[in-house]
Amino acid sequence: PEVARHLNEMAKPSSTFARLLNDGQRASLVAIADRICSNGVIVADEVGMGKTRIAGFVAKAVAQSGGRSAVVIPPGLGFQWRREFRDCG
Repeated sequence: PEVARHLNEMAKPSSTFARLLNDGQRASLVAIADRICSNGVIVADEVGMGKTRIAGFVAKAVAQSGGRSAVVIPPGLGFQWRREFRDCG
């Protein structure tokens, strides 16, 4: 529940992260918040839709809640994930 609360806060247009998220990404965070407590989630979408950024915000919400995340990065994309996760805080 704590992770879901953080995700909903991040998804608000008035949040400090609003400039980093488009409408679809904010909607994804809300959908993840609705499901994470009971079933968990798998994030899958077309290239360029923001999966990396969404994963970064989910990992941040988990960390803010006192949890830990393991991130498996596709070969050759470490630079992109590093930049996205840094932007997410």
